[in-house]
Amino acid sequence: MPPEKSKSHQDLRQELQELLDRAVRDSLEVDAVFVYDLTENFVHLQSKELGREGTNALVSEEAVAAFGDLRNVGDVVNYYAHRAFPREENSSEEGMKYATFQLAKGIINVYFFKFGEEQHPFAVCFVSATPTGLNDLLIYSRRDIKKIKDILSTMLN
Repeated sequence: MPPEKSKSHQDLRQELQELLDRAVRDSLEVDAVFVYDLTENFVHLQSKELGREGTNALVSEEAVAAFGDLRNVGDVVNYYAHRAFPREENSSEEGMKYATFQLAKGIINVYFFKFGEEQHPFAVCFVSATPTGLNDLLIYSRRDIKKIKDILSTMLN
């Protein structure tokens, strides 16, 4: 169920912060979650709680600054998917659900969304500070992504 429209921006931000922290606290393999503004190139919000050792390096300001370069990845993959698997004209189904980046010392599972009239691109990133455990990372990110998306949509639309 989407959050109430009558909630203030601050209340929604607090609700989102609590959800990001709970996603780390109540899961296996999710060591951090952050929401990245792909147009303005900054972390919109990040879990305050961090998991295992090594997480700080994966969510450092220097590391996440590169996410702005992923701005068009969702569009490119969706274009490819629609060419490969044409969809019904009235369908709102997107081709890409998420992207997973396997690193030498971690995994990042990224969901790409667009919000507002201008379709402002954002990335919701679930981070694991170990290169193993992809299955658990996917399970727990899938558990929380719809609620995160709903709150962001209410905040940003």
